[in-house]
Amino acid sequence: DDATAVMDIVTGSFTTTVSGDDTATDTDSLDITVDGSNLAGTGNTLFLKGDAEYAITNDVVDETLIIDIADIQSGDTVTLLGDGDFRLTSTQADIDASAISGDLTVETLSGDGVPTKIEVTAGSGLTTVDAVDADDEIVLLAGNLTDDINDTDNENADDEQEVVAKGSGDIDIRDLTADLDASELTGGLIIDVGLATDGEIDDVDLILGSTGAKITQNDDAGQTYVDASNVGSGDRIELFGGDNTGIDIDGVSGGVFIDGKQNTDEGTYEGELNVTTASSQTEKITVLTGSDTASVTSNDSEVDIVASDFAQNETLTVDGSSDFKITDIGASVIDAGNSTELVDITTTGVTGTNETQQAITITAGSGKLVVSGDDSSGSDTRDEDIEINASNLAGADEVNDMVLTGDAEYLVRNTTVGEQVTIDASGLDASGGLTLAGAGDFNLIEVTQDIVAPALTGTLKVTTESGGSSNVIEVTAGEGQLIVDALDSGDAITVKAGAQVDDTTDSDFENSANSTDPVDIFELQAEGSGSVFVEDVVADIDAQNLLGSLTVDISGAGADVDIRTSAGTNTVNTNGVGASIDAAAMGSGDTLFLNESGDVGVFNLSDEA
Repeated sequence: DDATAVMDIVTGSFTTTVSGDDTATDTDSLDITVDGSNLAGTGNTLFLKGDAEYAITNDVVDETLIIDIADIQSGDTVTLLGDGDFRLTSTQADIDASAISGDLTVETLSGDGVPTKIEVTAGSGLTTVDAVDADDEIVLLAGNLTDDINDTDNENADDEQEVVAKGSGDIDIRDLTADLDASELTGGLIIDVGLATDGEIDDVDLILGSTGAKITQNDDAGQTYVDASNVGSGDRIELFGGDNTGIDIDGVSGGVFIDGKQNTDEGTYEGELNVTTASSQTEKITVLTGSDTASVTSNDSEVDIVASDFAQNETLTVDGSSDFKITDIGASVIDAGNSTELVDITTTGVTGTNETQQAITITAGSGKLVVSGDDSSGSDTRDEDIEINASNLAGADEVNDMVLTGDAEYLVRNTTVGEQVTIDASGLDASGGLTLAGAGDFNLIEVTQDIVAPALTGTLKVTTESGGSSNVIEVTAGEGQLIVDALDSGDAITVKAGAQVDDTTDSDFENSANSTDPVDIFELQAEGSGSVFVEDVVADIDAQNLLGSLTVDISGAGADVDIRTSAGTNTVNTNGVGASIDAAAMGSGDTLFLNESGDVGVFNLSDEA
């Protein structure tokens, strides 16, 4: 029958050869048993030949029985038994070591010019498989192996690698719930991470070889750690499965691809993906995310992150001093708060809901942030699509901190009081929009579109784009100070100033347009060669550096409005409230038009104005 041999052999301690002839053509029935325990540890070899089915025993613990099975035909199975260790050389037959507790080493047949393809079933001891030649293939069934130590990130020096994979050929490891060292493997590697049974340590640590790996995680498997420091430029680590679990990939070198993207046959990676790159890298590293939360920590090298499979409302985190380029990302949370260099984000079509529910939220780091937002509802200019927390970008300088393009509606917050964020908004489409909020300051340059900031309590400076076509924009002010610069003569800025608050009530009809004791700031400053129109004015205006025309509509709620005129034509509609006006900037031929019934005091008017 299948389990009862027709011949039992016990070897001595010298080199032994057994040549078995199977009279039947089947490969299921056991023919010969060989107890090689006496050979174990001697350095001598047991040679097996023929087409018989063998079962080999080594019961000497911690001693190795060497078996050469070069002459066992391909397709046969050699069964191993006992508590001792085994080393099988020149292997072209399948190996069933499921019953052994000792260590196992299996080396494929080499030098015969024919590809060797074998299947090895591991026991419970340490297992080494060596696909010697480049065209050899080994399938290792690793379900009997268990991890010895539950460590984090493979940091425990006492943690043994239960599987060692080496050689130039390809190795496919299935149902792995223990640790793997494939650092000496130059061939392909496929790993199926299994699900640990009750009571087993659920900690799989993988050291990859030079060509990367294809890794499939069973759903609900434990978190898997991958040491990718040996993977070479141009090679890939492909990821599949992983629902309700995750994978940490460490030491990624330049030129390596981490690929969790949709595969038409095997699907996208569904687990949490955490990638850390090696230091001092110069080549670009590419990460194709799966559908779940992901993080990339990198310094030095440029990192491209393609997030086309990223699920809605998942979080993508980028940390470190690398330049990060994120593309194809939809509704999600992007946390770049610990990044220090460029973060460049290009979205897919997204749209907010109910005016205040943004599709994408971004936390900026301290480096430059570039966002190209695509509004999937191009006709909707009311709902905010992208919210950006820009507080980490705030500083005392006027370095360009942020570039915004596309037709999305942006909400940008700065909560750092007394520090400003500089934004280049020249690339915003006509159907896009920008809203500002927070207690911090903003400096907007190259502006071509409307700016809305009613919830901003910090200072806002808005400068139009220069050198192109005329810019006609509208700025809705918040409570804080507003500075508008209509750079070119054809530019026109309309300011809705109703939210501004005058800081000091003073009576200046007899001396000047603003007092110095107590200090009364000008809540609106107008500059440039263009024109400025200010509506619903309740606070003070300084336009002495404005060369174009100034038009001021004073609000009926205004109580103390102080105005410094521009150097051009000035119009003040008093609305029955009145104003104190310093006309020192007006020169020959300049005109001040006063309308409606408010009392007005005009000072420093030149002889020819």
